[in-house]
Amino acid sequence: MTETLFINNEEIYWSFWGQLCYIKSHKSAALNILHLTEHSLCIYFATMVEYLDNSIQRAMDNYSDTLDKRAITNPGAYELGKDECVQCGGCCWTWPCSLTQEEAEKIADYLNIPTEVFMEHYTVINNGIRTIRRHEWEDIANKTLDGERLYDINTPCVFFDDTTRNCKIHSVKPLEGKECRCWEEEKAFRHGINMLKQKYSKKMQNLLDALEQGT
Repeated sequence: MTETLFINNEEIYWSFWGQLCYIKSHKSAALNILHLTEHSLCIYFATMVEYLDNSIQRAMDNYSDTLDKRAITNPGAYELGKDECVQCGGCCWTWPCSLTQEEAEKIADYLNIPTEVFMEHYTVINNGIRTIRRHEWEDIANKTLDGERLYDINTPCVFFDDTTRNCKIHSVKPLEGKECRCWEEEKAFRHGINMLKQKYSKKMQNLLDALEQGT
């Protein structure tokens, strides 16, 4: 007999990532728990873990490894103890900006090309949202981005100069880029993970113990 893992709506965002971190060391037993625990989020999470065992997982691992290695040589504001942009390029590598039609028009005007040409050659579509592409996404420019290509991360945003660590369209970059505060996001992420680990570590251990006793 296993205990039920209760999770309210406010905790759902962190529950996926928190449990993922925990499961890395107890994957097999934890998956059994998730299958046996009749909770919608547990069922969803178990399905996601199994799904991520395929090529998507390898792509995600490459995504994480690339960012981790780059952070060693180009530490971000959080790692440097700064509350301001240090031009590390982390945000430009993590995910290029999404943009509105108006923002696309401004960038196209800045580049002195028609908006249609900018859209066709410099953007992709992710979940219905127009997004500036990476360098290696040239072959899928103006197309829908999905599957492994979501984590295809060998280059940053096409407008980021990785040598000078400058944005080539800085004066007209999308609002998403202007408002990025990576140091605040990192603080919130680490706080959320720590809180979740404290809250669910004991529950997960109880479930593991209960499962082991029942076998």
